[in-house]
Amino acid sequence: MRGSVQFRVAAALIAGGCALGVAPVAAQGSYSPYNESPSAAMARYIRNLASDPKDFDSLIGAGRAALALDDPQAAAGFFARADEVNPRSPLPQAGMGAVSVANGDPQAALPYFKRAQQLGSSVVSFACDRGLAYDLLGQQAQAQADYRVALSGSDPDEARKRLALSLSISGNRNGALEALAPLSAKGDSGVQRVRAFVLALTGDPSAAMNAANAAMPGSGANAAPFLQRLAALSAAQKAAAVNLGIFPDSGSTYGYVAAQPSAPLASNNRLGGIDALLAASVPARQRSAQPAQSAWQPAQLNQE
Repeated sequence: MRGSVQFRVAAALIAGGCALGVAPVAAQGSYSPYNESPSAAMARYIRNLASDPKDFDSLIGAGRAALALDDPQAAAGFFARADEVNPRSPLPQAGMGAVSVANGDPQAALPYFKRAQQLGSSVVSFACDRGLAYDLLGQQAQAQADYRVALSGSDPDEARKRLALSLSISGNRNGALEALAPLSAKGDSGVQRVRAFVLALTGDPSAAMNAANAAMPGSGANAAPFLQRLAALSAAQKAAAVNLGIFPDSGSTYGYVAAQPSAPLASNNRLGGIDALLAASVPARQRSAQPAQSAWQPAQLNQE
């Protein structure tokens, strides 16, 4: 559903930066019937919604595109609106499950996936996201079972990457590298980064740094602090670190500390009306529970 393994922390370190936040590496078109980028899909869905704010397919598509653009807050608004338009559809429930996972809240995600299944959704449609929820809970066997189901879904490459990471969290390096082999064979651009994580998670930071250098020459030294630390984390913390860019923090509920929000991804104000659209349609109880500001907010967009 969501698409990509997020390399927010490691990619920032590999690039020598200090802020968390890079674009996802989702397979194009996984949130849309068109072969297009997430930003192009979002622009198209917003144009549709400007004409018909109750266009269910566009609301779902926009929610998925927002997730691919790393804006779960905006995605939550789209899915909440879609649920109002068609409360008997499982798609908004699966979408909200993916939002909860993206926010690092696996406990909140599981009831959404259960409800989606009750409403008729096949497990394959949300298995990749539910698998990550299980990984974040330290339940790697359940996670891996879901990822294997997701291999027959709309984004098998992403499922394969998450499966490799989960296997490495379980200590199964050979299984993880075997899972990545088909992606390596077809020249997937993100596989070397996943391989670096696999090696680090299974206790070989030196080989991981070599893999990081293969992905981006000269990056190993910058990635070293992150890669050297991975093997010592708990299973749930490892999953949060490599999938969501969330580092351990003993003071938080799940032992995570949230990553900094990424910079607004839009470069103009074509999405300027979305906040007003969502504010008019999302139930008050949901609006009050959400953060006050979205990456799609006009004030932010106009600063770009």
